[in-house]
Amino acid sequence: MADRTAFEAALAAVSTPADWFAFKARWFADQPWPKRSPEALATTRSEVALELGGRTFQRAPLPDDLTPEARYAYFAALARGFRAVFARASPDAPLRHACPACELYSDEAGPPECPRCGRPLLDMPLQPPR
Repeated sequence: MADRTAFEAALAAVSTPADWFAFKARWFADQPWPKRSPEALATTRSEVALELGGRTFQRAPLPDDLTPEARYAYFAALARGFRAVFARASPDAPLRHACPACELYSDEAGPPECPRCGRPLLDMPLQPPR
């Protein structure tokens, strides 16, 4: 994330599986990332389902110790990679609407923005491709 402009430009060019694998090798070579402490994870997991913006959101705390911005950028890249690698079964296939920055998701349709931070919710396939 040191050069966000280059990251975004490279991500915008991802449209094929080969593009995705090259992007992933370049930009995510520093994995595994530092982990949160058990206490920090327990704190983020203590919040249960939330009613926000007219729908129910679940908490989805991640074990990696990343900033909200880095989490969001990583999952936005994954969403782009999934679209490049896997064909969507149908336009009606279920999606999960997620905000990795806020560590929230909902399987209910609704406004396209996160009700907490205003970032666009990322649409992720609800079930892995076959």
